[in-house]
Amino acid sequence: MFTFKPEKYFFSPNKTLALEVDKEILPQRFPNVFMINDIELVLKDSFHISIFPICELNQRYHTLFIEEEIGKIFFDFIKENPIEIGFSSEFRFVVEGDLKSVVIMCEHKNITDFYKLINQIYNLNIEMPVPHVTLYILKDKFGIYLLDRSDVQLKSKEIVFNNQ
Repeated sequence: MFTFKPEKYFFSPNKTLALEVDKEILPQRFPNVFMINDIELVLKDSFHISIFPICELNQRYHTLFIEEEIGKIFFDFIKENPIEIGFSSEFRFVVEGDLKSVVIMCEHKNITDFYKLINQIYNLNIEMPVPHVTLYILKDKFGIYLLDRSDVQLKSKEIVFNNQ
């Protein structure tokens, strides 16, 4: 498992609190192209784990999370509860509409506790998104949010990843 310094966390343009993942810590080297079901997917240039996708959660749960508030809560939280991330051996092919991707699932420490804190502060019952790193996408497209276990079941299937 890897622990990350605060400067590795960032808010994306679509207001997702994310953790930058350096290519060097991925569990293996991945080819630039991956074929699945006659579909060519390309290796992303950069990698991250979505910790708290504000816009997606606001839409799903009809909430009004604000980037600055979530950021303050999160950075205060990780001072005492550093996030640790590891990579599982589970790869999934994810499909939503015309988007397709391949992800590697992650193991984690303290993300669940962060969501418990958010739920306590805001008196909610938000399920934690499923930590994963999107490795491959369709050229000129982007990844797919997996906001909870039902998203994983509905949008993806486990695959055997062999370095082609």
